[in-house]
Amino acid sequence: MKRVLVVDDDPVIRRMVCLTLMDAFECVTASDGVEALEILKRDPQFDCVVLDYAMPVLDGGKVLTAMKADTRLAAIPVLMLTSEESARLYRDLMRMGAAVYVYKPFERKKLKTLVSVLAGLGGRDGDDRRVAAS
Repeated sequence: MKRVLVVDDDPVIRRMVCLTLMDAFECVTASDGVEALEILKRDPQFDCVVLDYAMPVLDGGKVLTAMKADTRLAAIPVLMLTSEESARLYRDLMRMGAAVYVYKPFERKKLKTLVSVLAGLGGRDGDDRRVAAS
């Protein structure tokens, strides 16, 4: 079964994402960026990371940067979740290596489709294709 790491400081969002994905994915959760990096460094075998941008302690942008700098984690596709609708933030996150950017509140079906595509295209095999969210 494909594995997804869901990182968000809001427990309701973490639960909603996991409920959306649970029939197709094993979900592991983290409540902040520090915890996420600890999990990834201990066990980098994830097919996708769903990562909130705005979090206390260590935000999603810094987590993404750390992942892309680590050769064991760099190929894992990252779907960024954010409530901030900003063209500049979108461009910055895509430049930093995010595969796709999804606004909150998200449509559950769309999120599941995007994670399914990312988990199939990237991750462990090192494929670096990007997915465009509409």
